[in-house]
Amino acid sequence: MENLEKLAEDLSNLTVLQCYQLAKIMKDEYGIEPNTKIVGVNVSPIPTPEIEVEKTIFDVVLKSAGSTNKLGVIKSIKEMTGQSLLEIKNLVDNAPSKLKENISKDEAMALLNVLKELGADVEVL
Repeated sequence: MENLEKLAEDLSNLTVLQCYQLAKIMKDEYGIEPNTKIVGVNVSPIPTPEIEVEKTIFDVVLKSAGSTNKLGVIKSIKEMTGQSLLEIKNLVDNAPSKLKENISKDEAMALLNVLKELGADVEVL
């Protein structure tokens, strides 16, 4: 009985690393796997929380210029992007196309709001 009490005391003083090593020895040498269910509760590794990273860089995509104010959309894009009139006309004619890439949220939302007011279909990615 003393041996069992000594064994119980030794087991209760094991570190986590030693418990892992003991479980590995029991499995590898004796084919005994530890039971991961305790009183009906499944003991599993602690889940790591998902960290949400707030997006800070955006792309603005023109899906279509709309049918009512295509010229106004082209002018607004020219003012906000600084691109040439020919480049912008090609972007508008070949929609969907990226108008601006890797810009701040404020700049993306400003461009989005202006173009939506003009009837364009715009998306911020």
